[in-house]
Amino acid sequence: MRTRHGRAHVAACLALAGLASACSSPPPGPPTPSSKPPPRLRVVVASIQLGSPLQREVALLTRDTIYLVGGLSSLGRSLDTVSTLNPATGKGRQVGTVSDAFHDAAGAVIGGHLVIFGGGSGESSDLIQAFDLASHKTTVIARLPRALSDLAAAVSGSAVYLVGGFNGHVPQKSIYSTTDGVTFRTAGKLPVGLRYAAVASAGGQIVIAGGVGPGGAVSTVYVFDSADGTVSTLGTLPVRLGHAMAFTLGTTVYVAGGINSSGGVERRVFAIDVVDRTITQQAPLPFAVSDAGVVSDGMAAWIVGGWRGQPLTQVLKATLA
Repeated sequence: MRTRHGRAHVAACLALAGLASACSSPPPGPPTPSSKPPPRLRVVVASIQLGSPLQREVALLTRDTIYLVGGLSSLGRSLDTVSTLNPATGKGRQVGTVSDAFHDAAGAVIGGHLVIFGGGSGESSDLIQAFDLASHKTTVIARLPRALSDLAAAVSGSAVYLVGGFNGHVPQKSIYSTTDGVTFRTAGKLPVGLRYAAVASAGGQIVIAGGVGPGGAVSTVYVFDSADGTVSTLGTLPVRLGHAMAFTLGTTVYVAGGINSSGGVERRVFAIDVVDRTITQQAPLPFAVSDAGVVSDGMAAWIVGGWRGQPLTQVLKATLA
């Protein structure tokens, strides 16, 4: 975790896995040409926007409402706020706070609570904070197996999978699963430690694209099978990429934006098909963006805030054309 004024470094997501151990795969090769074109993605600047700039927050969707928790303000300060954003009307308001301010965390909706895993302010934390959607009160319900920030996540079935992260010293290989936000098991292991990876699930498979390893940004796309705990290499992106956003529409995982190995903020979008095991490039985003919160209801996705030289108020909306 780095608390750098004016620069976003997050990819918070969640993933779910069963049990079993992961195995490494052969060295990555170029993606296989697809037998069919992926669904065409359309991304536009939404008619709604945030009331103030925000980056590196946890974004979660429930009850047709986007919840934005924590993150960094325009002054580079970690936040403790919990706010709502109505994706239809653009109306938003603060509905509460969490116990500890943070950025670079991961989150999931579990049993009527927004559950926040790790993150921190200045250093990695092991706290698990739960915000009650009914009472709007927050409690610390447990601790992670180790302090983690910069982790990513995705949901599959009834479990939440936490992928990689940073323990304050090195990027992590572990993939943890939990069904209650309190107890954890090691569901698998990445071939290399990764932080700031783009993570999303489709059809019981969890895509882990790019990220920052011990030597910098990587281009590898891994697939974690939540049924047997194995990790395989699907292919490589044409760019080394960290801090990107991943979301699922239909049966395809899309990876958008991010920061490349030269430090530039990206507009590129890639479609990853876990069935055909293909990677194809899509039309670019309207604007480059990294380190934004992202949510999807399966038919539309919203990329909220983020960073492009400074924290952003913009909201992008992605749908299948």
